[in-house]
Parts: sequence; structure tokens; C-alpha cells
Amino acid sequence: DQGLVAGLGHRPGRAGAGRAHRGRRLFALLGTVPDDLADVLEHFSKALVTPSRLPLEMRFRHKDGHYLWVEVIYKLLTDEAGDVQSMVISVREISGRKQTQMALQQSQHLLQQIVETAPTGIYLFDIVLEQCIFYNQRGVLGYSDADIKQGGGHFFENRVHPEDRAIFEDSNTRIRESQEGEVIVSECRMKQASGEWRWIQYHDTVFSRDEAGRPTQYLRTSYDVTERKRTQQALSQEIEERRRIFDSSNDLILVTDSRG
Repeated sequence: DQGLVAGLGHRPGRAGAGRAHRGRRLFALLGTVPDDLADVLEHFSKALVTPSRLPLEMRFRHKDGHYLWVEVIYKLLTDEAGDVQSMVISVREISGRKQTQMALQQSQHLLQQIVETAPTGIYLFDIVLEQCIFYNQRGVLGYSDADIKQGGGHFFENRVHPEDRAIFEDSNTRIRESQEGEVIVSECRMKQASGEWRWIQYHDTVFSRDEAGRPTQYLRTSYDVTERKRTQQALSQEIEERRRIFDSSNDLILVTDSRG
């Protein structure tokens, strides 16, 4: 293919002609990346037996040394008996597309690493399907993917402390009525996979809406605030105890600091 040869920076005719372009020599002359060569030859060898309609993506070396991604599409020409007589190959450069794809994959991989290592629970709920369709493995409650899928749409609701169920239900109502960009914050006790009750703070926001503007999915991040709640409760109990002592005493009680 003289167009391919020229596209790789060679003068037409310099890479060989006729049968010299066929098979291994064709790809070697055009500078196929060594790591790709074995797969490329195997692909075409199998194509002669079991034709595939899937295009082949491979790299060729340009004359100046850099590599180009190309997409190879081929068609087998057969005789009346169905025997392959020749192969027509069409090649187009896709370097720009491949660079975009690789950049996207790297971005997705980075995002996945961030999500999986975040010290918070991250969940995506589908309101229409009534189920959790994504969560990070380090979720604060410690349940497995199988646990959540088997629990269905009421998995988390069924693990809310009985005394906090009204809080949980109210937050779900507020999510459905929330405005664009609004974050709904709530706190309730949830049962971990270990069986322990933990205080969890939820931040919920609508992730997607239908054409009528109704929420169809919402994103939830969760934080374990058990230690903070315990500290607050201990402080409240201490204040209440001091108030009880003050109220029940007939003596004059003076509270002062180091400055008098």
C-alpha cells in the first residue's frame, strides 16, 4: 500500500514491491513494533481460516523514529469453491484516537484508585431500579459486593438502628425533593458487617435526573463519626451531671478561674 508507505515517511517503492510486501516481510519492512508482530501475524493466520470482522489495531514505526497507531481492516477474496485467493487490506491512522483513549484510561484508573483508597464510603444509588449500583470496597460498613446485591433496594434501610429509622427515611425524602447541587446531610446509627452499631454521617446529592427533572440516581458519601458522637455524648452527660449537682445543692457554689 503506497499510501501507507508514504504516511510512514518513506518514498513509495523504497519499502519493497509486489510480493515483498506480503506476510512477515511486509510488517517488518514497515516497522511493526516487535511486541505487536507476533500477535499481528497470528491474527492474520487465523483470519485465513476463520475470518473475523473485527479491525486490528497495531503500531508502525515512522521513518523519523516515532510510532503511529493504525487500524487495519481486511477482506478475503475467495474463488467459487470458497478457497481464499487473496486479501485486500485497508489501513488508516488512528494515533489521535488512541492517545485520547489511553488518556481516558489513565484518568479512569487514577479515579478508581482514589475511590478505592478513600477513607469514606462512596455509593451510587439508582432510584428507579431501587438498588445500589456502585460502592467502593472500603465502604465504612464493611459489607461485600455480594451482601449488598443480595440485600436489594432495602439493604441499607434494613441496617438502620430502629430508633433512627425516621431520620433515615426523612433524608431519602429530602433527596427526592432537593435542588440541583444541594447536599443533604444526616446522621444515624448503622449496623456494620461485624454486628457493631456505628454512627454514620451521610452526604447525599442528586447524581442524575430524568427529562422531567426528577432524581433518578443519587451519590452518597459516608463517614464514620462514632468517636465524635461518643465524645459529644460524654460531654453532654458531664454537663448534665454538674447541672444536677448544682440544682440539688442548698449550698452556694462558686465557679472561678485562675484569674479570680
